[in-house]
Amino acid sequence: MKTYLVWIAASLCAAYTSFAQSSLVMLYANGTQTLSNGDVIILTTSLNQETKQTVDILNTTNNITHTYKVKRRDVVLNPGADAYFCFGGSCYGPSTPDAPNALTLNGGQKASDLNSQMNPYYPLSADLYENGPSIGYSEVYYKFYNVSNPNDTASFTIKYDVPGRVSAVSNLYSCSLRYHTNAPSITILRNHSDFEWAELFSVHGQLIRRIPCNASQTDVSMEALPAGIYLLKLSESLNSFKIINP
Repeated sequence: MKTYLVWIAASLCAAYTSFAQSSLVMLYANGTQTLSNGDVIILTTSLNQETKQTVDILNTTNNITHTYKVKRRDVVLNPGADAYFCFGGSCYGPSTPDAPNALTLNGGQKASDLNSQMNPYYPLSADLYENGPSIGYSEVYYKFYNVSNPNDTASFTIKYDVPGRVSAVSNLYSCSLRYHTNAPSITILRNHSDFEWAELFSVHGQLIRRIPCNASQTDVSMEALPAGIYLLKLSESLNSFKIINP
Protein backbone atom coordinates (compact mmCIF):
# COMPACT_ATOMS: atom_id res chain seq x y z
CA MET A 1 0.00 0.00 0.00
CA LYS A 2 2.82 2.39 0.88
CA THR A 3 4.56 1.68 -2.44
CA TYR A 4 1.29 2.34 -4.30
CA LEU A 5 0.82 5.73 -2.59
CA VAL A 6 4.40 6.73 -3.40
CA TRP A 7 3.79 5.80 -7.05
CA ILE A 8 0.63 7.95 -7.14
CA ALA A 9 2.46 10.92 -5.58
CA ALA A 10 5.33 10.58 -8.07
CA SER A 11 2.88 10.36 -10.98
CA LEU A 12 0.99 13.46 -9.83
CA CYS A 13 4.25 15.36 -9.40
CA ALA A 14 5.39 14.41 -12.89
CA ALA A 15 2.03 15.38 -14.35
CA TYR A 16 2.12 18.75 -12.57
CA THR A 17 5.67 19.42 -13.78
CA SER A 18 4.67 18.58 -17.34
CA PHE A 19 1.60 20.83 -17.05
CA ALA A 20 3.50 23.75 -15.52
CA GLN A 21 6.35 23.70 -18.01
CA SER A 22 5.89 26.20 -20.83
CA SER A 23 5.64 24.88 -24.36
CA LEU A 24 6.55 28.30 -25.77
CA VAL A 25 9.89 29.74 -26.81
CA MET A 26 10.10 33.22 -28.34
CA LEU A 27 12.69 33.85 -31.05
CA TYR A 28 14.02 37.31 -31.78
CA ALA A 29 14.54 38.94 -35.18
CA ASN A 30 16.23 36.33 -37.41
CA GLY A 31 14.51 33.36 -35.75
CA THR A 32 17.61 31.92 -34.07
CA GLN A 33 18.19 34.02 -30.94
CA THR A 34 15.97 33.28 -27.95
CA LEU A 35 13.98 36.10 -26.39
CA SER A 36 13.60 35.45 -22.67
CA ASN A 37 10.24 35.69 -20.95
CA GLY A 38 9.76 39.24 -19.65
CA ASP A 39 12.50 40.75 -21.82
CA VAL A 40 12.37 44.41 -22.85
CA ILE A 41 13.14 45.49 -26.41
CA ILE A 42 14.28 49.09 -26.92
CA LEU A 43 13.45 50.71 -30.27
CA THR A 44 13.42 54.22 -31.68
CA THR A 45 10.82 55.68 -34.00
CA SER A 46 10.62 58.26 -36.78
CA LEU A 47 7.77 60.62 -37.52
CA ASN A 48 5.25 59.41 -40.12
CA GLN A 49 6.93 56.04 -40.34
CA GLU A 50 6.22 52.51 -39.18
CA THR A 51 8.55 50.82 -36.68
CA LYS A 52 8.26 47.05 -36.98
CA GLN A 53 9.57 44.23 -34.76
CA THR A 54 9.13 40.54 -35.61
CA VAL A 55 9.02 37.89 -32.87
CA ASP A 56 8.71 34.23 -33.84
CA ILE A 57 7.40 31.49 -31.52
CA LEU A 58 8.32 27.81 -31.31
CA ASN A 59 6.26 24.92 -29.92
CA THR A 60 8.96 23.06 -28.02
CA THR A 61 6.93 19.96 -27.17
CA ASN A 62 7.49 16.60 -28.88
CA ASN A 63 4.60 15.45 -31.07
CA ILE A 64 2.06 17.59 -29.22
CA THR A 65 0.02 20.17 -31.12
CA HIS A 66 -0.81 23.43 -29.35
CA THR A 67 -2.90 26.41 -30.34
CA TYR A 68 -1.70 29.90 -29.41
CA LYS A 69 -3.05 33.43 -29.39
CA VAL A 70 -1.49 36.78 -28.56
CA LYS A 71 -2.64 39.80 -26.56
CA ARG A 72 -1.39 43.38 -26.78
CA ARG A 73 -1.69 46.01 -24.07
CA ASP A 74 -0.77 49.63 -24.68
CA VAL A 75 0.87 50.62 -21.40
CA VAL A 76 1.73 54.10 -22.70
CA LEU A 77 1.18 55.57 -26.16
CA ASN A 78 2.69 58.82 -27.35
CA PRO A 79 -0.09 61.15 -28.59
CA GLY A 80 -0.60 60.44 -32.27
CA ALA A 81 1.02 56.98 -32.14
CA ASP A 82 -0.91 53.85 -33.10
CA ALA A 83 0.09 50.32 -32.07
CA TYR A 84 -1.12 47.33 -34.09
CA PHE A 85 0.07 43.83 -34.88
CA CYS A 86 -0.05 40.84 -37.22
CA PHE A 87 -0.14 37.21 -36.05
CA GLY A 88 -1.25 33.84 -37.35
CA GLY A 89 -1.54 35.12 -40.92
CA SER A 90 -3.82 38.10 -40.13
CA CYS A 91 -3.26 41.73 -39.18
CA TYR A 92 -5.19 43.74 -36.60
CA GLY A 93 -5.71 47.47 -36.07
CA PRO A 94 -5.17 49.60 -32.97
CA SER A 95 -8.63 48.76 -31.60
CA THR A 96 -7.85 45.01 -31.36
CA PRO A 97 -5.99 44.04 -28.15
CA ASP A 98 -6.49 40.26 -28.54
CA ALA A 99 -5.89 38.36 -31.79
CA PRO A 100 -9.25 36.85 -32.86
CA ASN A 101 -7.54 34.13 -34.90
CA ALA A 102 -5.43 31.48 -33.18
CA LEU A 103 -2.29 29.81 -34.52
CA THR A 104 -1.89 26.03 -34.32
CA LEU A 105 1.65 24.63 -34.23
CA ASN A 106 2.77 21.01 -34.25
CA GLY A 107 5.50 19.92 -31.85
CA GLY A 108 8.82 21.45 -32.91
CA GLN A 109 7.16 23.82 -35.38
CA LYS A 110 7.75 27.59 -35.57
CA ALA A 111 5.22 30.18 -36.65
CA SER A 112 7.59 31.25 -39.45
CA ASP A 113 7.46 27.72 -40.88
CA LEU A 114 3.95 28.58 -42.06
CA ASN A 115 5.03 31.74 -43.89
CA SER A 116 4.65 32.05 -47.62
CA GLN A 117 5.62 34.72 -50.12
CA MET A 118 2.01 35.86 -50.19
CA ASN A 119 1.58 35.79 -46.40
CA PRO A 120 4.64 36.33 -44.18
CA TYR A 121 2.57 37.27 -41.11
CA TYR A 122 2.40 34.07 -39.06
CA PRO A 123 5.02 35.20 -36.48
CA LEU A 124 4.10 38.25 -34.45
CA SER A 125 4.80 41.52 -36.23
CA ALA A 126 4.59 44.27 -33.61
CA ASP A 127 4.13 47.67 -35.25
CA LEU A 128 4.02 51.25 -34.04
CA TYR A 129 3.17 54.12 -36.37
CA GLU A 130 4.36 57.52 -35.14
CA ASN A 131 1.92 60.05 -36.55
CA GLY A 132 3.04 63.09 -34.57
CA PRO A 133 2.90 65.81 -33.60
CA SER A 134 6.31 64.77 -32.24
CA ILE A 135 8.22 61.62 -31.30
CA GLY A 136 7.67 60.53 -27.72
CA TYR A 137 7.74 57.61 -25.32
CA SER A 138 5.51 54.58 -25.92
CA GLU A 139 5.40 51.18 -24.20
CA VAL A 140 3.50 48.16 -25.52
CA TYR A 141 3.19 44.77 -23.80
CA TYR A 142 2.70 41.51 -25.72
CA LYS A 143 1.77 38.10 -24.34
CA PHE A 144 1.51 34.77 -26.16
CA TYR A 145 -0.69 32.17 -24.50
CA ASN A 146 -1.79 28.59 -25.02
CA VAL A 147 -5.54 28.53 -25.69
CA SER A 148 -6.01 25.25 -23.80
CA ASN A 149 -3.70 26.17 -20.90
CA PRO A 150 -3.80 29.78 -19.64
CA ASN A 151 -0.68 29.17 -17.52
CA ASP A 152 1.39 28.40 -20.61
CA THR A 153 2.50 31.91 -21.60
CA ALA A 154 5.47 33.99 -22.76
CA SER A 155 5.59 37.78 -22.80
CA PHE A 156 7.81 40.74 -23.63
CA THR A 157 7.59 44.54 -23.73
CA ILE A 158 8.66 46.99 -26.41
CA LYS A 159 9.70 50.44 -25.23
CA TYR A 160 9.98 53.14 -27.86
CA ASP A 161 12.08 56.30 -27.46
CA VAL A 162 12.87 55.70 -23.80
CA PRO A 163 13.60 59.02 -22.08
CA GLY A 164 17.04 59.18 -20.49
CA ARG A 165 18.08 55.78 -21.85
CA VAL A 166 18.23 55.86 -25.64
CA SER A 167 17.52 58.67 -28.07
CA ALA A 168 17.84 58.68 -31.83
CA VAL A 169 20.44 61.15 -33.07
CA SER A 170 19.46 60.19 -36.60
CA ASN A 171 17.21 57.56 -38.11
CA LEU A 172 18.50 54.03 -37.50
CA TYR A 173 17.09 51.60 -40.06
CA SER A 174 19.87 49.02 -40.10
CA CYS A 175 19.82 47.77 -36.51
CA SER A 176 17.96 47.78 -33.24
CA LEU A 177 19.20 47.66 -29.65
CA ARG A 178 18.00 45.59 -26.73
CA TYR A 179 18.87 46.26 -23.09
CA HIS A 180 19.35 43.32 -20.73
CA THR A 181 17.93 43.90 -17.26
CA ASN A 182 20.21 41.37 -15.53
CA ALA A 183 23.48 43.00 -16.64
CA PRO A 184 24.60 46.40 -17.98
CA SER A 185 24.87 45.36 -21.62
CA ILE A 186 23.26 45.93 -24.99
CA THR A 187 22.67 43.69 -27.98
CA ILE A 188 23.07 45.08 -31.50
CA LEU A 189 20.77 43.21 -33.87
CA ARG A 190 21.64 43.84 -37.50
CA ASN A 191 18.62 43.79 -39.77
CA HIS A 192 20.60 44.29 -42.98
CA SER A 193 24.22 43.81 -44.05
CA ASP A 194 25.02 47.49 -44.60
CA PHE A 195 27.54 47.90 -41.77
CA GLU A 196 30.42 45.78 -40.45
CA TRP A 197 31.37 47.44 -37.19
CA ALA A 198 30.24 49.96 -34.60
CA GLU A 199 32.24 52.50 -32.60
CA LEU A 200 31.52 53.51 -29.03
CA PHE A 201 32.58 57.08 -28.15
CA SER A 202 32.60 58.98 -24.90
CA VAL A 203 30.53 62.13 -24.61
CA HIS A 204 33.78 64.07 -25.30
CA GLY A 205 34.36 62.26 -28.61
CA GLN A 206 37.03 59.83 -27.38
CA LEU A 207 36.90 56.41 -29.07
CA ILE A 208 36.25 53.84 -26.32
CA ARG A 209 35.78 50.65 -28.31
CA ARG A 210 35.59 49.46 -31.92
CA ILE A 211 33.11 46.59 -32.12
CA PRO A 212 33.03 44.11 -35.04
CA CYS A 213 29.46 43.48 -36.21
CA ASN A 214 29.97 40.58 -38.60
CA ALA A 215 27.06 38.54 -37.26
CA SER A 216 23.35 39.27 -37.02
CA GLN A 217 23.75 39.66 -33.24
CA THR A 218 26.57 41.39 -31.34
CA ASP A 219 26.63 41.59 -27.53
CA VAL A 220 28.35 44.60 -25.97
CA SER A 221 29.05 44.66 -22.23
CA MET A 222 28.87 48.06 -20.51
CA GLU A 223 29.83 46.66 -17.11
CA ALA A 224 33.44 47.90 -17.11
CA LEU A 225 32.52 51.39 -18.29
CA PRO A 226 31.85 54.28 -15.89
CA ALA A 227 28.33 55.61 -15.66
CA GLY A 228 27.68 58.32 -18.21
CA ILE A 229 26.67 59.13 -21.77
CA TYR A 230 28.12 57.27 -24.75
CA LEU A 231 27.53 57.52 -28.48
CA LEU A 232 27.31 54.39 -30.63
CA LYS A 233 28.03 54.99 -34.33
CA LEU A 234 27.74 52.54 -37.21
CA SER A 235 30.26 52.16 -40.00
CA GLU A 236 29.44 53.56 -43.44
CA SER A 237 26.40 55.31 -42.00
CA LEU A 238 25.35 58.53 -40.33
CA ASN A 239 23.16 56.56 -37.97
CA SER A 240 23.93 56.62 -34.26
CA PHE A 241 22.49 55.96 -30.79
CA LYS A 242 23.02 57.90 -27.59
CA ILE A 243 23.52 55.38 -24.77
CA ILE A 244 23.00 56.23 -21.11
CA ASN A 245 25.01 53.84 -18.93
CA PRO A 246 23.46 54.16 -15.43
